[in-house]
Amino acid sequence: MKKNVWYRGVIVVGLLAIAQTANADWQKIDSLNSYSYITCFAASGTNIFAGTSKSGVFLSTDNGATWNPVNSGLGMWDTASGYYDPITSLTICGTNIFAGASYYGIFRSTDNGASWTPVDSGVPKNSNVSFPYFEILSLAVNGTNIFAGTNGGGIIRSNDNGASWTPVDSGLSKTEYGWPTNFYALAVSGTKIFAGGDDGVFLTADSGASWTRADSGLTNKPTMISSFAVSGSSLFAGTGYPGGSNVGVFLSTNNGGIWTPIDSGLPSKTTSVVSLAVSETTVFAGTNQNGVFLTNNNGTNWVSFNSGLGTTSFPAVYSLAVIGTNLFAGTKSGYGVSYVFRRPLSEIVNNLPSKPQAIPLQTKLNVSAFVTAQAGIKVNYSLASRCKVGLGIYTIAGEKLVSLEQGEQAPGTFSVSLPADKIQAGLYICRFQAGSCRENALVRVMK
Repeated sequence: MKKNVWYRGVIVVGLLAIAQTANADWQKIDSLNSYSYITCFAASGTNIFAGTSKSGVFLSTDNGATWNPVNSGLGMWDTASGYYDPITSLTICGTNIFAGASYYGIFRSTDNGASWTPVDSGVPKNSNVSFPYFEILSLAVNGTNIFAGTNGGGIIRSNDNGASWTPVDSGLSKTEYGWPTNFYALAVSGTKIFAGGDDGVFLTADSGASWTRADSGLTNKPTMISSFAVSGSSLFAGTGYPGGSNVGVFLSTNNGGIWTPIDSGLPSKTTSVVSLAVSETTVFAGTNQNGVFLTNNNGTNWVSFNSGLGTTSFPAVYSLAVIGTNLFAGTKSGYGVSYVFRRPLSEIVNNLPSKPQAIPLQTKLNVSAFVTAQAGIKVNYSLASRCKVGLGIYTIAGEKLVSLEQGEQAPGTFSVSLPADKIQAGLYICRFQAGSCRENALVRVMK
């Protein structure tokens, strides 16, 4: 399964060498149809499920050594070729397995994939007669609630094991045509649920009754979020999509309040991070053309570990999952052949530094570039050392309009909102002073 603390690239000694000289390579364990790619994984006990782009769902009961199709009841979009509805996402809720599909909604299995039943009551429909439902892009479970992110149909929720679905869209953004934006990734962290898509990240703390934007610091908005991973209080967001550009990984340690780019060691911005997985404090990132990367220091730096994935070029890794004691990768090569790869976590994690070097803070300002008078001006900043902090909003001519003295503060990250209700629409300057550090940022206020 498919987002301001400022970090800088402090190299952890030995990390690169360890990643390149691990005890073994990736193991290619099976091909799930020559013309499909593996889109997602899910595990229930000793059963591992893999969703594919054309060949339905596969099941392994021997830790990935062998795979068998389990497609009874799934829809087919091309009966002549024998292609099944592309499976975009899988999730487990109790004894039920749910599969999100591109064209025919959502399916449920209660017998470990032996049979599937459509559970589409309330799933939003489009006007295409051949493919009646909006594409299901992501699935997530929080307690008894199952959430599904769609392509153009917003986010829907079921609290009765998929028997019925209802929209939970309050606060979510829409396109210029009034359609909900696409939501490619969902993540659960405690009672909070994050939704990422074409227009950044949104957060709900009330099971989807209301959503608020949580993407301050995401650059080049709108930023397309393609994947999430949660590690303790750290939330990672991979950006981009197959064939996309200007992407990377972002980190938030305060529930999406502030996001920081963490790209050191990742390939160029033409590479999309399309999958993420986490094992304790180690995070893995799958890319659309450069294989797999890992970090064990919250993204201070990333290193590749692709030995065994290919020779001169590495496959697209559209899905990653930590299952039991192994990391699984679902791929698609340039020739259309898709393989499942496996690598023991012990080989990776146990050889990494046990105490990564601390990530330094930098005194830095990050302010919302476009704000409304009603929402106020959200200012995020980080402090490398204890100092006095002052904030102010000024006209371009230098007239002070709003002033806020924060007093002396310890090192850390902070977020405050400055009122803008008495400020006319226009361009202003936010001034930030922390000890001897001074920064200015332009702010456009819109009514």
